[in-house]
Amino acid sequence: MAIAAPSATALRLAAMAVALLSSAAIPLAAADLPPPGPDDLAFSVENMDAAIDPGASFQRYASGSWLDRVQRPVRLASYGVFDIVGERLKAQMKLVLLQAGAHVATAPEGSPARQVGAFYNAYMDTAARDAAGMTPLRPQLDAIAAVQSLDDLSRLMGSLANTDGPLLLAAFGPMEDLADSERYAIYGAAGDFGMPAEDVYDDAPGSTRFAAYRSYLAQMLEVAGYAPAEAGRIADLAIAIETELHAAKLKPAEAADPRNIYNPLTFADLQAQIPELDLSLYFKETGYPLPERIILTEPRYLPVLSGMLRERPLQDFKDYAALMLILKYQGVLSTDFEEPTRALVEALTGVPVLLPREERALALITQKIGHPVSRLYVEGFFAEGAKAKAVDMIARIRETFAARIPTREWLSEPTRAAALEKLDAFTIRVGYPDAWIDYSGVEIGGDPVANLAALAAFDNDRMRAKFGKPVKRDEFSNPRATLPIVVNAAYDPQLNGFEVPAAILQSPMFEADMDAPVYYCRIGAIIGHEMTHGFDSNGRQFDAEGNLRDWWTPADATAFDAEAQKLIDQADAYDVLPGLKGNGALEVGENLADVGGITLASEALRRYLADHPDENVAIDGLTPFQRCFLAWAQMWTSKTTDELLRTLVATNPHPADSYRAVAPLQHLDAFYEAFGIEPGEPVWLAPESRVNAW
Repeated sequence: MAIAAPSATALRLAAMAVALLSSAAIPLAAADLPPPGPDDLAFSVENMDAAIDPGASFQRYASGSWLDRVQRPVRLASYGVFDIVGERLKAQMKLVLLQAGAHVATAPEGSPARQVGAFYNAYMDTAARDAAGMTPLRPQLDAIAAVQSLDDLSRLMGSLANTDGPLLLAAFGPMEDLADSERYAIYGAAGDFGMPAEDVYDDAPGSTRFAAYRSYLAQMLEVAGYAPAEAGRIADLAIAIETELHAAKLKPAEAADPRNIYNPLTFADLQAQIPELDLSLYFKETGYPLPERIILTEPRYLPVLSGMLRERPLQDFKDYAALMLILKYQGVLSTDFEEPTRALVEALTGVPVLLPREERALALITQKIGHPVSRLYVEGFFAEGAKAKAVDMIARIRETFAARIPTREWLSEPTRAAALEKLDAFTIRVGYPDAWIDYSGVEIGGDPVANLAALAAFDNDRMRAKFGKPVKRDEFSNPRATLPIVVNAAYDPQLNGFEVPAAILQSPMFEADMDAPVYYCRIGAIIGHEMTHGFDSNGRQFDAEGNLRDWWTPADATAFDAEAQKLIDQADAYDVLPGLKGNGALEVGENLADVGGITLASEALRRYLADHPDENVAIDGLTPFQRCFLAWAQMWTSKTTDELLRTLVATNPHPADSYRAVAPLQHLDAFYEAFGIEPGEPVWLAPESRVNAW
């Protein structure tokens, strides 16, 4: 339940283009990076348009000058605080990667510097990649060509899943049991698709995006050596397969409810859903014992896949498997694959250029060898003073939440007591892990494909060693959400806690050298956002131990749903673009967390100022609470392409930044008081429409 939607989407799209040691050994020039200024959305009155009435358009009042002055870089689909911090992080990480790559020969064997540097150098050696052509994939392509039966297909699916290949058609593997957070379970899920923006499958067949996807697939196959006619045939085949399978998947709003993705059944019942595939062969390939019980995340999916396996010839799935393998690895093969990728990225996001190659290298390194590279970042760039200040602020926000729960009159006493118990059990980690994952035994060399296989083997071996034992969690290890080098923060309902990565604790997100209203209502509101996730539409379904369990009385659930409906109605009425409304049912959890986050942060700020009256002063003619709410609004100011906005609204639980900048504030009485906003003004939200959940 991460907070930074555009960054997550951008990382996924960048993956298409793709697809440490001690700081003393590699000195990093942190001082060479200039501090962010107003153009970088560091909080500033320069970004305001004071001529605008805050009650008429609070976003224009808070950020009008920035919106008029600053242009979105053409290579980025979105440009706001998360992207700006991300750009600063990229500059920092460029130093990390360049230094690591330059010191491979002298770095100790197996050290993070040696491994990250070797991985980076292999990726960046485009001459070697171009010369190798498709040779690195030849063994796997030959294995696909050798498939003669559905049993062979089952083995192939398991083998690909076990070696960092694509998750072909369906996937089965271990994860923490949602209903018992102390043990692992085997889950079944849909396979990978070639299209990263799955809402495209809902387009009309002749849509511009569908045409761009078809062209992309055909061109990728041609680069791989297929004749144009054959490439076009397989592209059409892939689209037909994926469109049918997509229709069987849960819709995004359905998948957001954990009850819909938790469907336990016996192995025999699972096998009965797809008798064409002998799943015992799949598990033999992956090295896991045949499970007695499997949890399906897609309850409608396997019967549809079963029908396709009965009705389509085996060759269709062999052709599709070869295509998926090529798409999985194209980012580390010949650079001839880059132009088709660039064209698809432009069609999906409106961005006409690929990210620089070193940034694509960083995206892949983040995904595959995140702890070693994060270790160097922390040692080279992370300010421990920022961590101490953040920890103190988190404690105050938590105390504020604990004080508010007893005042929630809509809660029954048993549920209120359970909510306090859950908050008390929260785990909160800041910055980086106490223990880093040790990759020293992984051999990293000059072949990027072999490197990916070696890292996949390492990860799979670690997971197999854990399976069957009590859950052992790796801190700060999610490459999409909580690695120390990810600009994000994320609540994990099974952990019943959240992690705040080091990368987000820097300006302009965390301006620790500014007045408390600014950093409380920026990073502090994000902390409050993550806390609220434990009690939002999804988080409330997990108890203090992190288990999927309904601990609410029916009356409490009804009262909560009534409050949540206000947020659904508010988002559904918002014009993201002309003719495009918000997606309230999909966004309700994030919108509730935003309201909770700014509520808790502003209340914690009130407590902080009571303890520090000397700081309760106006600055630049603005009171502390005016600065608080302006800091929030400027944090969510951004410029995003229409193409990306349409994808986000259809598929992402996070609302548009323009909505987040103002909509959560409209639920706080203190906001109206701070700016003297009166009934009848455009920004005014009637009291009966305001959420008063947490």
